[in-house]
Amino acid sequence: MDTDQQTPVNQPPAFARDELAVDLMERWRQLAIPCWLRVLAESLAAADARRADYARWMLRVVLADPEHQEPGKGH
Repeated sequence: MDTDQQTPVNQPPAFARDELAVDLMERWRQLAIPCWLRVLAESLAAADARRADYARWMLRVVLADPEHQEPGKGH
């Protein structure tokens, strides 16, 4: 890399890295949300409140699942 702030040869430009990060995060969300819904269902069935709380937090805060609703609770 030159000292004039050019992008290194082996890396995409910053805007492409940002787009790649957004695409990667969206794909991760698509794969992770069903897994965490399963964890939540298993936790509730096993009466494991701590694990259920963690699964809820993952769905609500980390994954920002727009469709996540607690059973029996409406919008």
